[in-house]
Amino acid sequence: MDTETTGLDPLNGDRIVALVNRSPTGQTYHRYLCPLRDITADAVAVHGFTAEFLAEKPRRSKHGTDLRS
Repeated sequence: MDTETTGLDPLNGDRIVALVNRSPTGQTYHRYLCPLRDITADAVAVHGFTAEFLAEKPRRSKHGTDLRS
């Protein structure tokens, strides 16, 4: 699986596009996860998600299998 984005501004509706073998899957997946690390100011400027916002979200390890089909 590969992921791309429709743009750089999630606050204006840009989203991740999931690809399998370079073809769009047509599936939708939305989940906020705690990255368990700091987020740089440059990254926050792109996606708008702060460490404080993500701190209380589930850890990645709890949802990694959600991406398997």
